[in-house]
Amino acid sequence: MTYETIVFDLDGTLTDPAVGITGGVRYALGKFGIAEEDWEKLCAFIGPPLKESFQKFYGFTPKEIEEATGFYREYYGRQGKFENRVYDGIPQMLSRLHSAGKRLCLATYKGEGTECIYTAVWPDLQMQTSSFQDSGPQIQVKVACY
Repeated sequence: MTYETIVFDLDGTLTDPAVGITGGVRYALGKFGIAEEDWEKLCAFIGPPLKESFQKFYGFTPKEIEEATGFYREYYGRQGKFENRVYDGIPQMLSRLHSAGKRLCLATYKGEGTECIYTAVWPDLQMQTSSFQDSGPQIQVKVACY
């Protein structure tokens, strides 16, 4: 079986988001007087929903979660998104697949203003926002094809 279309996730698949995400979490926690320097504790925020992580790992109330999420986004929008690093070999792999006639797509939950991350992977990418719903609230996801 051969595939003509290949969909990639962004974080952890094509790029390493650790520095930006952990920096944002550290910044948000700092606003609550928590000076977290344990890399493992900060890395636990990579992957799961941010709001769930603030509650699970630090026992934040719903109000604190909203505030912490706002602080995180403040940092990430200003600095963290620029700390996302494309893994070695990814641009070359994508170029080979594209040259072989494959339709390459990227899916991400990243919000507005993060285009600099995925354009580092694919400079000519055009993103479209699509919505889908899985057992929970409706989620916005960006999907792009090259």
